Amino acid sequence: MLNGADALFLLFAGDLLGPSTDVAGVLDVVKAAGVRRVVLLSSQGAGTRPGLVPHSRMASFEEAVRQSSLEWTILRPSGFFTYTFAWVRPICEHGVAAAPLRTWRCRSSIRRTSRRWRRRTGTRGARMC
Repeated sequence: MLNGADALFLLFAGDLLGPSTDVAGVLDVVKAAGVRRVVLLSSQGAGTRPGLVPHSRMASFEEAVRQSSLEWTILRPSGFFTYTFAWVRPICEHGVAAAPLRTWRCRSSIRRTSRRWRRRTGTRGARMC
């Protein structure tokens, strides 16, 4: 399955985040197949909250990748599948969006984007604010 691959994108989810997952073993198989580079999709929580499950597992996965002899890149996204469109109304009405970790103020960028879109397209259908 890895024949001819020189890079691999690793995504561990669901049951693979459990304690029985042998990341070092996976990396050994990857190396044996001739893969030179690994990209691990981790989580921002692995750096900011490494003591919490499942962040602690991702932190240990990151360490296994770092300890391997492979070239590596670790991605720590914080907002995949975030439904930020739900923030449009509070931003338009109050200039504030409440996020799970903090509240941030928007300098009306959504309003500006909406106005620009309406001017460019000549439509009111795309109006967000």
